[in-house]
Amino acid sequence: MRPLLLPALCLLVLPGCPSVAPVPEPDPYVQPAPWVELDLDEATEFMTRLFSPTMRSLFVDQDAEAYRDFACVTCHGPDAADVFYEMPAAVAPLTFGDLPVEDIEDPERRQTALWMDEVVLPEMGRLFEQELTLDGASCLDCHPFDSSLPD
Repeated sequence: MRPLLLPALCLLVLPGCPSVAPVPEPDPYVQPAPWVELDLDEATEFMTRLFSPTMRSLFVDQDAEAYRDFACVTCHGPDAADVFYEMPAAVAPLTFGDLPVEDIEDPERRQTALWMDEVVLPEMGRLFEQELTLDGASCLDCHPFDSSLPD
């Protein structure tokens, strides 16, 4: 009879145990206005809740080791707050030798540039609601252009 006593006691105790409330999901992010119209707080929320997680996922999927620490400083640089998150910033400058990307001689650099051109740039344009042009979303949003560097 004793073996039945323990399960019976467990049944009596369980209903009175405090329940663990599920952690509520955050509200889905809804961008309040086009990127160019966002104030600083709205832009920060956009970057924190939408842009950065989306870009981090793309970069980590491309190279998990190289981008395992992907964060604001990846694009904005270590002095991001000091320069008020101004872009272009910390990423490597582009030169005439980088354009068009199909003509880049170094196969690894060409592969990375094609991925940026075919995956990253269109997603940036979608998130910022901009066309993929030099006046809209372009490589030069993140990369400075240095015409003095050799191709």
